[in-house]
Amino acid sequence: MGRYGALCKNLAEIFHYICILAFTLVFYKYATDFCWFLSLTTETYWPLTLRNSEPPHDLLLEFDVNSIASNLTKFTILDTLVLKEGTKSVQLTYEDLVNISDKRWKPDFDPKVQLVYPQAFNTSSIVDRLLRREPIPEAPINGPRFRYLVLSKEVCHPQIPSSHRYNIVVVVKSSIANSQQRQEFRRIYHPYTNTNGRLLLGLRIGLVFSVGIPRSQQDNIFQRGKHQVQLTSSGGNFLNPNDLRRITVQFEEEKLKYDDLIVGDYEDTYFNLTTKSHYSFTWAATFCRRSRPTMLFVDDDMPFSVKHLARVVRSLPRHTRSTFLHGRIYTNTGVFRFEDGVSIPKWNVLKTEVPWPAYQTYAVGYFLLASFAHVERLALAMLFTQKFPVEDAWIGVVAFKLDLTMRPAREIFDWRLILTKMKHNLPSVPSWVFM
Repeated sequence: MGRYGALCKNLAEIFHYICILAFTLVFYKYATDFCWFLSLTTETYWPLTLRNSEPPHDLLLEFDVNSIASNLTKFTILDTLVLKEGTKSVQLTYEDLVNISDKRWKPDFDPKVQLVYPQAFNTSSIVDRLLRREPIPEAPINGPRFRYLVLSKEVCHPQIPSSHRYNIVVVVKSSIANSQQRQEFRRIYHPYTNTNGRLLLGLRIGLVFSVGIPRSQQDNIFQRGKHQVQLTSSGGNFLNPNDLRRITVQFEEEKLKYDDLIVGDYEDTYFNLTTKSHYSFTWAATFCRRSRPTMLFVDDDMPFSVKHLARVVRSLPRHTRSTFLHGRIYTNTGVFRFEDGVSIPKWNVLKTEVPWPAYQTYAVGYFLLASFAHVERLALAMLFTQKFPVEDAWIGVVAFKLDLTMRPAREIFDWRLILTKMKHNLPSVPSWVFM
């Protein structure tokens, strides 16, 4: 009996320690979850203000321009940093660069030439001034008004507190014609996202679709400078009276049925992808400020692994999460011109849009993971960066002007696991592109 009593006592002590350990682990989990939430809920001043609570929702940038701020110097660049020959050691403006033929540029021209891109002020300083409510040197070249015809009620809605509980928000940039792809996204990710989604490693994930409105012109012809482009792919095949009518009816039904749409007041075409990205970043930076989630921007042919995403975000320290700007990185890729013998018309850019002959570092548009701090600065800087149609390269210019470094996704992701392993009916890039 004594031996039995001692055994019972030992078992009781073991059980006691197990209970203490279990309590400690549970306390740690909830404490870390609370600290995660607490670290993301500091709401600061934001210069884009919502003018009306009912749709359409207008955002307007608050800013002042005065003579003191107007004296800020615009960037120029020394000709020896960009030209192969014929240099005179003079400073070049953006207008000068536009008139220099591609053949005269150095193959390894200085990437600081992007600082000369309009508007050629210190963009980071302008963003800081806006956030401090200080005057700026010029009104923004883009905006300053945004109109959202529809806001998602499930994610980051200004009047619905429960829509602000997400640690990660995924913005799917979707063509208005791709209703089937949006449906497939909903089918794949419904168990893990939005109002009824279950937690993944203690994280809540929101998912929205960013779209525009049908084109008013009933064809696929676009005027690009003095050139006409017939868009036969990338949604151009739907730009005809019958398909546009069908798409409009389908989209009206979709808006009534689902609460995961962000609809901007711009025509949803391939040549407006830059505007779609600007609207997407502005929506995130303005309406998701209460929770300041990590943001993932993807195309609607990018079936990512939501579980691997949660695992990566959850496992990394706060400092690393605050510096997210990761994707599939391209560097020094040549531009396409209308004057070139061989080109891809939808990717052609004018000299007035992109004066240099090669794009510098940028993340391909189908996948970009970004910290909220970077998203809000990018959203404001986009107001002061002249647009051109190659939206991912344009975002690369904006990031450079802010001195933000874009990094390969493979630094934090296992490239083999970025795409979902679930069965789906979506077109998709191969996983090896992230190697």
